[in-house]
Amino acid sequence: AVFTLQIRIATATRTGSVQSQAKVHFVDLAGSERQKKTGASGERLKEGIGINQSLTTLGRVISELTKPGKRSVPPFRDSKLTLLLKDALVGNSRTELLACISPAQDNLDETISTLEFASRCKLVKTSARKNEECREDVIAKLAGEKTAIEAQLQEERAKSEQLCQKLQLELEKASAIQQAASEAKQEKREIEEKLRSLLEESALSKSEQSKTATGGKGGDEGDEFADSVGPDVVVGARVTVSFEGNHLS
Repeated sequence: AVFTLQIRIATATRTGSVQSQAKVHFVDLAGSERQKKTGASGERLKEGIGINQSLTTLGRVISELTKPGKRSVPPFRDSKLTLLLKDALVGNSRTELLACISPAQDNLDETISTLEFASRCKLVKTSARKNEECREDVIAKLAGEKTAIEAQLQEERAKSEQLCQKLQLELEKASAIQQAASEAKQEKREIEEKLRSLLEESALSKSEQSKTATGGKGGDEGDEFADSVGPDVVVGARVTVSFEGNHLS
């Protein structure tokens, strides 16, 4: 069984009002029930199994909290009971434990386990402090946080504007570089076209000069051919006859 009280107290002072709050848990842990001893069955047996599981998880949590040296996170979420008692075991709280035992010989095992459980619980250390808040202090604290956040936002806004300006300058530089590259490419094309036309004109001029040189060498070749055939054969030559006395030459 679990019984919880939430207490809030508002005290008027000269500077305002002070609010105090507290939470009180009354938890009846019951005891581990053995089916052979109780003879439970049906719903009663299921209830006993649930109680035993919650107590086992609580024992694991307390063992983890009392472990010396570096320890892992206690398994508070493995049971509703341990999740409810989390603040009482590690939070800002003050915890009291009442261990109920029986002097009967028949309950000796349960008495020993209860005492061992209580001795482990005594090793858990908690630090309690008052939960007091002054309304004016809370308002001043929130106002200070608001001012700090606004200053941070203004600083971030100024940094963002500077970054935008830098990006704009970089974009303008990139656009200018791209335009210069485009103009250089266009100029390269024009130069290539002029060079191509000059090469074509040069080739055409050389071809015309070659043809002219070939036509001018025809007469000399004819003379060389006439000389090569000998004096008895005349091809396309002029004959000169002169009379000198009675001789014909």
